Amino acid sequence: NDARIAYQTAQFLETLQYSQQPLDKSMSEKFFDGYLEMLDPRRENFLQSDIDGFAHYRTNLDTFTLGGRGRADLTPAFEIFERFRERMMQHTDYVNQLLKQDRFRFNTDERILNDRRHAPYPKDLAEAQELWRQRLRFDYLQDKLGREFSPTNGGTILPLPKSADAEISSELARNYNWILHRTTNYDSDSVLQVYLNALTHAYDPHTDYLNEQHAADFRISMSLQLAGIGAQLSDDFGYCTIDKLIPGGPAEKSTQIKPKDRVIAVAQSNQPPVNVVDMDLPKVVELIRGPKGTQVRLTDR
Repeated sequence: NDARIAYQTAQFLETLQYSQQPLDKSMSEKFFDGYLEMLDPRRENFLQSDIDGFAHYRTNLDTFTLGGRGRADLTPAFEIFERFRERMMQHTDYVNQLLKQDRFRFNTDERILNDRRHAPYPKDLAEAQELWRQRLRFDYLQDKLGREFSPTNGGTILPLPKSADAEISSELARNYNWILHRTTNYDSDSVLQVYLNALTHAYDPHTDYLNEQHAADFRISMSLQLAGIGAQLSDDFGYCTIDKLIPGGPAEKSTQIKPKDRVIAVAQSNQPPVNVVDMDLPKVVELIRGPKGTQVRLTDR
């Protein structure tokens, strides 16, 4: 249904959005630029050659979206996303190499442009790798300074153990690999969510496209017809983790759940448990909540 959804969304925007703006060549340019920005806001993964290769889409997304008979051609969405995924894999591979080889000595005068929203895309892979190297060194230094500096103790600098460098490298590798994992596990619904959000934001930054899951979340938040277990959850590298319990909520009353527990499976009533490791957090929440009084069983470790 993705092609029909994209077509209908564009039609709704043309006829029902406040600006009454047709999806023309001008809007196509905003749509195209917005999609690239959502995928690569720092302009450090796409190469200029990638952008040049996609240039024929920039003024033609209107035709791709509304040119069919009730169905959009989503080739641009998935072709651009696949190139982004390829660059993300190259980015992560290069960072992992540096983390194994680089001793991270900060004894030279280097600068990094932290806000690259308006910077040019790297012209080739070598230039992109230099940006990735700079960013990794910046992340490493931020982590190290965060460990050394003690704002609660008069701003003193704490001596770090010999294991600190290895721990920082390990943590950074974990973060980069997790970001890659999340990116490479986008399903078509997630790609469409980003693509059509770029379209709606071309009309107005306060107009959003909600896919089925996000729309359900919105309806629930407005109707208050479904209840949760009374726990604040977070995503800890693929594990749904209990951050804290809401006083008086079902989780606290059960006395079986505590902060830092990891939820690895969820079941409602007599249904079989569903493994939720590496599942997106909103989907885990969807499995947990239900009408008031619903029995929910969590498997933890």
